Amino acid sequence: MTLLGWSPTEEQSELISPDQTIPSFSLEKVSKTAAVYDIQKLIWLNGQYMTASDSESLTLQAIPFFIQAGLVSHLEAEEKRKYIRDVISVVKERVRTLRELAEASRYFFQEIEGYDEKGIEKYFIKQEGVCTLLSKGRECLTALDHFDVENVESVYRQLMDELKIKGGIIIHPTRLALTGRTVSPGLFEVMALLGKRKCIERLDKAIEFIRKKI
Repeated sequence: MTLLGWSPTEEQSELISPDQTIPSFSLEKVSKTAAVYDIQKLIWLNGQYMTASDSESLTLQAIPFFIQAGLVSHLEAEEKRKYIRDVISVVKERVRTLRELAEASRYFFQEIEGYDEKGIEKYFIKQEGVCTLLSKGRECLTALDHFDVENVESVYRQLMDELKIKGGIIIHPTRLALTGRTVSPGLFEVMALLGKRKCIERLDKAIEFIRKKI
């Protein structure tokens, strides 16, 4: 509401608290032009505040939306609280509302029902040797004893060096295989959260899907 007809100084951000606003606010600086309530700006601001929020407090706010979206039950929300918080910590920077946060987290809690159509064409059908790439990635993951971000990224970087390919060549189809989407948080963070078994299952499922398509 403060930003309707009034603007912070050039040194101040639009993400300004009441305590920061009070010293510099004056009616003389309020525009006489009728203000427009910009919903898109409000949503953008909300996203900025969500990104800046600590994951614990954001989890408390988000859980009702996760339940409403069918991602967890009331009981599971308590049992999986740490997992939900970990998911939120990697997803929150890419969303603007709590409802978007729940939707962006769906593949962490439910099986993939399909793949993005444009992604299928670009990364599964037109990309040469994609099944081989996904299979090699699967082999790397199978051999891992400690399945965390650092180790997953390490084996994939080694694979990229061995195959002499750019990261995107294997990262994009792997992301699509694991999330069903072409956009997600960092792939290795996603993989660590999904866990070894789930990653291998989804890679197998994607490989089978591609072989039936080509």
